[in-house]
Amino acid sequence: SYDTYLKENREFGSVIEVNYPVITAQGLPSAALGELVLFETGQIGQIFNLNEDSLSVMLMNKKTPPVGTALVRMNMSASVQVGDGLLGAAIDSLGTFINASRLSNKLDEIREIDPDVQPIRQLSLIKKP
Repeated sequence: SYDTYLKENREFGSVIEVNYPVITAQGLPSAALGELVLFETGQIGQIFNLNEDSLSVMLMNKKTPPVGTALVRMNMSASVQVGDGLLGAAIDSLGTFINASRLSNKLDEIREIDPDVQPIRQLSLIKKP
């Protein structure tokens, strides 16, 4: 919840401009590119630009937070739960089940959506087609 992240990070920012789906905010001096933020109104966004006095957030919800809304860092990048429970399921772009009756306990791993990739020379050769 918003209060949990606020207590954990002890810093917050505020929305200074809304141009859906981009939100401009100020504050959050420890923010990092790609980090998720949570608005006090419940929306989630991802930081995609850091300036000296502001940051740009891509909103991941249809409802926009108004100017003046507080936001906090979530200390994580975008990730989704994965596992056999996704087979045959319909999910949205954030990995949320569209059909709630399909909720599964077989999602046993969390993976970043945009992970750091190893340099090509460190990857293993594929030996089977």
